[in-house]
Amino acid sequence: MYLSRWEETLAWDDYYRFDSIQRFLHHVSLHTSTAQSVEYGRSLEGRPLLAIFFGKKSLSLKKEHLRRVAKVRRLRAQQGRDPLFEELKNRRKNGSSRTGRPVVLIEAGIHGNEWISPAVATFLVKKLALAGETFFRSATVVVAPVVNPDGYEYSFTRNVLWRKNRRQTSNPACPGVDLNRNWSAGWGDPSGSSGDPCDPTYRGNRSFSEPEAQALRDLALAWFDKLALHISVHSYGGFILYPWFYTEEDISMKKRAHKIAKKMKKYMRNSGQDRIQIGQGSEVLYKASGVVSDYLSAAGLEHTYILELPGYSFAPPPQRIVPVGRSVWDTLVCAVGDVVGTRESRSFCGKRIVKVTLSDGTELSMWISKDVPLKKARQMILEAFDSG
Repeated sequence: MYLSRWEETLAWDDYYRFDSIQRFLHHVSLHTSTAQSVEYGRSLEGRPLLAIFFGKKSLSLKKEHLRRVAKVRRLRAQQGRDPLFEELKNRRKNGSSRTGRPVVLIEAGIHGNEWISPAVATFLVKKLALAGETFFRSATVVVAPVVNPDGYEYSFTRNVLWRKNRRQTSNPACPGVDLNRNWSAGWGDPSGSSGDPCDPTYRGNRSFSEPEAQALRDLALAWFDKLALHISVHSYGGFILYPWFYTEEDISMKKRAHKIAKKMKKYMRNSGQDRIQIGQGSEVLYKASGVVSDYLSAAGLEHTYILELPGYSFAPPPQRIVPVGRSVWDTLVCAVGDVVGTRESRSFCGKRIVKVTLSDGTELSMWISKDVPLKKARQMILEAFDSG
């Protein structure tokens, strides 16, 4: 059983501005023993790039993150290139597996206009905050809910369809770089991005030209020796996609990637989302060069996926946030079990978090089998609390 006293500062009944999301992450970090928020960088306009780490000994995780990311940046500064990327790629190519407790990285909001993406990511944060320490014996989970805060804010205040960041380009009338076309894998391929600053998929004047892409890269590389699963949350259309995106050639681990994607589709369907397509991004959707997942796949990560949320809009009616969020949560819990592969990690797939609020505001939450009716599950929690 897990006890907490934090209050929900978001209601998931509307789309919230970046400041509200920022306050929510800090609130969860302050009031949840398994969570620590981390500023992993700054946006072009100076907004904090925030991630929240969930795991055992979360404060130690935060300290370890600061050491790891400092090492990544120190090596790059010393050698003028990305030696860690090459080292990791060669290590996994030679069959070396990850070490220690696996890490799951979820990032969202890389495109400013995809409002439901950060909304679902913060819903996952809420569920993770209630998951309790036992869930994190199997894996550490990192969530970066708004990778592109400048573009996200601009889409609220000036242009609801704004996709890119706010970089000033060679054309003053056309600012912005597509942060999911700015990564080095396949960067510059004209069939999957554009060199025209006025195009929505403008890739920038070089790979990793943008601070938001640099910061997310360093976050991923810092934990790459433990990274087991990466999910990039987008909208819309209902797709679960794996690399490659910039070419129609097969990745070496396509069979395993497809197997997990197929299971994720089943979990989404079991949660009420039955219009999901899966497959290689360049074949099922379209070619896209310089994307996050291709970079991580090139470094040797076996399980990296783009999840295009189900629906027909970048910002569907807010009533869709919770049902879609629940489906993604159920899918995440089961997918973590499949990728991590331990008996304990898989056991959560058949369970759900049931929450009871006491009169003094204390929240009790517990993982209970989905086969147990909700009323009985709540009674079980109260009985366990009284007997304890």
